[in-house]
Amino acid sequence: GFIHAQTSPDARAVFEKMKNGICTGHYNDSTMGRDQINEYLTLIKNAGFKSIRYFNESGRPAGYAAGVIKDAFSKGLVVNLCMFSYHKDKEGYVANWKAIAEFYKDHSEDMLVFEMINEPRLSPKLTDRAQVMDWINSAVTEIRKISPNRILLINGPDWESPAMLEQYVNPTYLTYNVNGTAFANDKNVFGAIHHYEPGGYTMPKEKRNTLADFPAWKTIVTNPLDIAAKWSQLWKKPVVLTEWGAQNNLK
Repeated sequence: GFIHAQTSPDARAVFEKMKNGICTGHYNDSTMGRDQINEYLTLIKNAGFKSIRYFNESGRPAGYAAGVIKDAFSKGLVVNLCMFSYHKDKEGYVANWKAIAEFYKDHSEDMLVFEMINEPRLSPKLTDRAQVMDWINSAVTEIRKISPNRILLINGPDWESPAMLEQYVNPTYLTYNVNGTAFANDKNVFGAIHHYEPGGYTMPKEKRNTLADFPAWKTIVTNPLDIAAKWSQLWKKPVVLTEWGAQNNLK
């Protein structure tokens, strides 16, 4: 992302912390226990991370992540609260976000950010790309009524690729306007992308691959990142890479 493109000072400070973050999963007080959560977050903090990405499972109560967020805050960790997929309908998705925004409206805006939805294609109901953006647009509208300055990470359809960011995260699909704040002038919106390239290497199927199997791997990796950079320059908003990596198939 282009840090100086974002004109909100608070957003710049948050973005700096999000440069060194880690996904932490789906656990909560009932599945892991507060002592274990505290120990886990302490390890994360001591390892040098400054932010965590935590999934709020769809349909869960608004305060589902409250314990994790409180513990993370106590260690100075920024929390990216990301909605997991699987919503049954638009109404439920929007209502879920509205309730979450209301629950956390008094929480620090420089410590808690919202990521609209993790990989929409995981949800059987969200295979239509325009529909995905309609859901996101409606949820952003409700969030902005409650929290005008909350930082929102907005991704495109399917698997959150840079190509989807470029094609769908723009005023054509994000038509919200709340008290004069619209996508183009919203100083507290970041783009969000996932990047698992080369696909045959990062997610191998049935055999173990190495980079030697992908002679053009460097451009395969950098070309999508160039797309994200161009989006950032065009809309003057930073981009956060919220997932990347590789799996090791030992078969």
